[in-house]
Amino acid sequence: MDNLTDQMRERFRALLAPVDTKFFTFCRSLTGSVEDGKDLRQDTLLRAFEKFHSFRDESFLGWLCTIARNLNKRHGAEAKKRRMDPLTEQYETISEYSSEDEILAHLDCEIMENFLKFLNPREREAFSLRFFQDLKIEEIRKVQGGTLAGAKTRLRRAVKKLERWLEPLPLPKPA
Repeated sequence: MDNLTDQMRERFRALLAPVDTKFFTFCRSLTGSVEDGKDLRQDTLLRAFEKFHSFRDESFLGWLCTIARNLNKRHGAEAKKRRMDPLTEQYETISEYSSEDEILAHLDCEIMENFLKFLNPREREAFSLRFFQDLKIEEIRKVQGGTLAGAKTRLRRAVKKLERWLEPLPLPKPA
């Protein structure tokens, strides 16, 4: 029995390793904070390992994202109550990075995550799945449910809103 459990644990780790960073980014985007993202990641991995026997060799990342999404729905109200100020949290986590490039990349992610908070939850999720997790539209549809056209529409709306918000502000005309 221990040998079987060890084999399952090793297979789980092997599937998780290449997608773990993307998965954590997804958890952060769902919760809106690093700490809540860490909690959601941990809860999801525990649940996923408990249910690993039911995994059907599809997209492991998609499967994890579905579990995280369902857990986040159940615990969403609690996470919102505990949410920290994003600016404070940003500067607390910046010490985790060593090079200037890593710091700038982290800040870009934080800025994008702040804009993502203004999208409705389904659009934010579709955007995160596509651009942070590199899932295909069909995989997004499976995670979110609904139709393929619905997934495409949510993604297109999210991109258009972000493009509009991220456009450079008009410069004042010289006097």
